[in-house]
Amino acid sequence: YLLPHVGEVVHRYDGHCRHLEAKLIKEFMTSKEPSLRLAVNSCDIDFVDRWQGFQHIHLEGELDDYVLRRGDGMYAYNLAVVLDDIVMGITEVIRGDDLLETTGQQIYLYKTLQTSFNSKNIQIPS
Repeated sequence: YLLPHVGEVVHRYDGHCRHLEAKLIKEFMTSKEPSLRLAVNSCDIDFVDRWQGFQHIHLEGELDDYVLRRGDGMYAYNLAVVLDDIVMGITEVIRGDDLLETTGQQIYLYKTLQTSFNSKNIQIPS
């Protein structure tokens, strides 16, 4: 899956395709396979990381609509780890601190899937 890396430039989605009519979407799909994005509602997500402490992450609507599956069929990291955690019943999550910002997106995805987010997170220095 796609994994974010420290120091990479974060490209924010401009929401270009978010409000397209179905007819136009079908036309675009004939020329290339589209990516699948999660439509994010603006919200604040607070959680306590057991190493980094209290965290506040703001997701800003269509600017933070993030890719779940790329046009080439590759599934995104956030979707893969959330589904893995749910299926395996993970309660303790230890990841590098370079993934701290993606934890908010993962919590949003848990809530979108109507799954309670009960895991305890630890983002250790990488």
